Amino acid sequence: MKRTILIEIGLLFIGILITGLLCVSSWNFSVEHVDESELTYHAVGFLGGDLNPYWYGYGSLSMYILGVLYWIIGHFYIFIGKFSSIESYASQLLYNGHHTSVARFLYTLFSVYGTILYIRVGKKIGVQWPFLIFLIIGYILSEDAIVYANYLRVDQLVSLWVSVLVAAYVFIDKSNAYKPFYIISVIALATVSKISALALLPVFLFVLLTQSITIRQKIKQLGISAVLFIIITSVLQPYNNIILTIVYTLTTHVQPNEISLIGGYANAQFSIIDRVLGLIEILNTNVSILFVAPLLLFPFLYKLDKRLFYFLLILLLSTTIPLLLSIKTINYWFIPSFNLIRFIAILNVFALYKYFDSTWVKRSILLLFSLLLINYSYNRFKRYQLITHEITRANNITDSKKWIESEILGKSNILIDDLWYTNLPKIYGNSSIDEAKNISRFFIYDRYKNAFLTRVFDEFYARYISQYYSEDGAKYSVRLHSIINTEAYNSPNTTYILVSPNTYNVFINDTNSIFEQEASYFERRAAYMYLFNNSELIKTFDQGTGGVVEVYKLNQQQI
Repeated sequence: MKRTILIEIGLLFIGILITGLLCVSSWNFSVEHVDESELTYHAVGFLGGDLNPYWYGYGSLSMYILGVLYWIIGHFYIFIGKFSSIESYASQLLYNGHHTSVARFLYTLFSVYGTILYIRVGKKIGVQWPFLIFLIIGYILSEDAIVYANYLRVDQLVSLWVSVLVAAYVFIDKSNAYKPFYIISVIALATVSKISALALLPVFLFVLLTQSITIRQKIKQLGISAVLFIIITSVLQPYNNIILTIVYTLTTHVQPNEISLIGGYANAQFSIIDRVLGLIEILNTNVSILFVAPLLLFPFLYKLDKRLFYFLLILLLSTTIPLLLSIKTINYWFIPSFNLIRFIAILNVFALYKYFDSTWVKRSILLLFSLLLINYSYNRFKRYQLITHEITRANNITDSKKWIESEILGKSNILIDDLWYTNLPKIYGNSSIDEAKNISRFFIYDRYKNAFLTRVFDEFYARYISQYYSEDGAKYSVRLHSIINTEAYNSPNTTYILVSPNTYNVFINDTNSIFEQEASYFERRAAYMYLFNNSELIKTFDQGTGGVVEVYKLNQQQI
């Protein structure tokens, strides 16, 4: 018992250590990425006691877990005197990347422990330590582990549930009548983490159908499992009925003619072949050919353990094939597959190793894979250095914000292009608190309904205005306006305009832009052309990471 406890403590420490090495951004935070705010902002809103996310793009569990962690950390800081209230702790959201850094660390920890769980499963089924060491090295130096440790994705939590599914299948005896209930419970947890985890249901059906019981007993288990699924998802996602969500998800799909302005479908793949090729490229980039190629050795795993072979094959298909039904093929959707593929690859190599009786052949297999892993590690370590350098580089948005606040804030109206304004710094003006809220993205997706976030923002806003503006500051403001808004241009105090090439290139240089179907396309194009013809580019921020930020000074005020 004492040895077991020490092993568990050791694994906990190792997991935290690996997570710390991967999460460079937790120690050198620059800026949040797209979609990270959806998790962190909504989770912070729970600190006021309102547990309705008001947004269901991801499963509620993904935010509730973060909310609990923020509550613990916040009250710890209050206890040691660093903050006076939970509101003052939450206001960090508007100052720095504390909440995002915490979330990245936690979700990377999920991914790391998923890998550790695979190692424990491998040990359970007799895989020798050299192969398990190959697995952990392959994970630590993989592209996805490095990138998504610094780019928060809920798919990392789903990846953990996938590894729990494998562990439940291996550790729970096949004669255990409750095994399907454990499996459906894990799938329910995955579903309220991200709705796409519904694709794991075939795994449950496989476990149910392979039970050594009568048809009548299987039907009974199916009914109980359905009730269990509904109960778990209803408790953990109380504000969004999971059954209605499932019906909506299964009965709706995106057609090519439904591509929206913000939909991000510019690189959509309408051909199944293109999507499969896109997936192969994703796997090669993230998992690498060293771990993808051993999937061809799957028949050897079949000879080693037929039941495990079928289970892993269905699980692998469930985490990949359904996602190819979308017209997009996005890297992070396949995060649950990345760890699973590495685990299957190691099992396949081990099965090949076990297949031969010759000691010479066994040693040759180990030597070959070791040499390949050394080469892989060398190349990935160089890639790791490049990625971490990119992550720790200064960010254009952060740099431009510092310059604007020190050089021009309070001297003139500063207009911020409102199309994809997430590419631009958050500069809060004193003309309208509603405009300031729009700029902050603090109130995306109906967060205006959250009284706690509203109070936090109002208190922050009051301090911000007093810091950057004089009593007569009413004539100075930062105004969020569309680039096509003539009133904004003609305001007597307007001098500076912030734009990003990421936005205007779509209207100026992209002759095949999907934006052409929008009614305002040519109006926006004309507005940008006017800006370039009647203003001076005085500052460009392009030396850091992220999109380029440009500051223009208007030469004339009439349009």
